[in-house]
Amino acid sequence: MDAPPAALQARWDAAGQGHVFDAWASLDAAARERLTGQLEAIDPAALLAEVAEARRRAARAPGPIEPVEVLDLASAAADPAASRRRQERGESLLAEGRVAVVTVAGGQGTRLGFDGPKGCFPLGPLSGRTLFG
Repeated sequence: MDAPPAALQARWDAAGQGHVFDAWASLDAAARERLTGQLEAIDPAALLAEVAEARRRAARAPGPIEPVEVLDLASAAADPAASRRRQERGESLLAEGRVAVVTVAGGQGTRLGFDGPKGCFPLGPLSGRTLFG
């Protein structure tokens, strides 16, 4: 296989991603087979559409931040049914992608390689939003 499969290269070229074949000549036969298999398993046009949609969603202004319900853990333990309902609601919101959970210890972000408070660390891979944001 001296050259990448023509149809495969055409598909990646059409998506503006033909550079994935730039190192083709330097690969041995086994590496070329692995690369071909990996690239055949990906639809580059669909992938780029997903990235564009994610960027579009990230560019939207965040909605208003509203106070959360204060939950007294002592009273929650006394009402197992209410506790179960809260857990189910939380799991439902997580499954819908409407909330997220991030656990960090307080303080500086040095272990993250960040020179500032952890709350200022950009968590959103596309939006760059911070925990405080």
